[in-house]
Amino acid sequence: MGVDRASYRAWEGRARPTRGVAFAIAGAMIRRLMRLKLVKILSLSVPGGACLLAGGFFLLWQQGKGAPWLEEVLAEGGLSRSVLLPIMNRFFQVSVGFFAILLAALTGAPLIAEDRRSGSLPLYFSRPITHLDYVAGKMLTVGWFLSLLLILPPVLLYLLELGFSSEEGVAVAQFPVLLRSLVPSVALVVVLSAMSLGVSSLTKKSSHAVLLFFGLCIGAGIASEILVREVFENPSFYAVSPFRSVRRIAIEMLPIPRQLDREVGVLGEMPFSAAWTGLALWTGGSLALLALRIRRVEVVT
Repeated sequence: MGVDRASYRAWEGRARPTRGVAFAIAGAMIRRLMRLKLVKILSLSVPGGACLLAGGFFLLWQQGKGAPWLEEVLAEGGLSRSVLLPIMNRFFQVSVGFFAILLAALTGAPLIAEDRRSGSLPLYFSRPITHLDYVAGKMLTVGWFLSLLLILPPVLLYLLELGFSSEEGVAVAQFPVLLRSLVPSVALVVVLSAMSLGVSSLTKKSSHAVLLFFGLCIGAGIASEILVREVFENPSFYAVSPFRSVRRIAIEMLPIPRQLDREVGVLGEMPFSAAWTGLALWTGGSLALLALRIRRVEVVT
């Protein structure tokens, strides 16, 4: 007789757990994953390094040693240094994409696959833990690591801007930029968390889950490019790729001088609503797949 039937059928207690069980699950998973060196490097060193580079740039700019080509562009357009923050956030959104995929693969793809392989799902779903508690705990785990990589840096860049700026009222003036920069970051955190867990529920091996997740991300990007350039010639089909959808949202949320914007092209012609629709479909489909797979596990009562 399995441990679930031997122990949990005899359990007599509250039908619902105390509040915060999802946070308890997430906390245990976070402590476990933080032991992995690569996870530490991606979630802490990468955003920390980006902020150090930004701080060095702000310092050079303050001393009059900023990039000459950038100064010329700003001078020609009659723009002030206030556009530096959206420029840096846009550059960060583009450069951090691969690291976000890798971190989601390392932290999210194995989470449910390992539980399926070890046969511990019935133990999780025995009273008083429910399916929702389990899924929420796993989502919080992946979301925590992705937030360190994607959400924390824009906040730190905003604080660096305040620290190196001598202008009055810069905190209030740049606060909307901070809020707009968080929109694509939060969107990417949500969609990557859902996708990695949905893929993880399909297999029992962590390595297979990681490879499947990478294949899905790469395949979505290739498919969107083929649909736009070869089949339909319609920028709306960039929404097939969640990462291009996030970049389109970043273009809308963080407008920068056209002289510096290398992404405004075919991607810039993609409808803003199509980007959000694509992200909603990816997130909803992944969560639906996850729910379908999880609901098949018998709950011992």
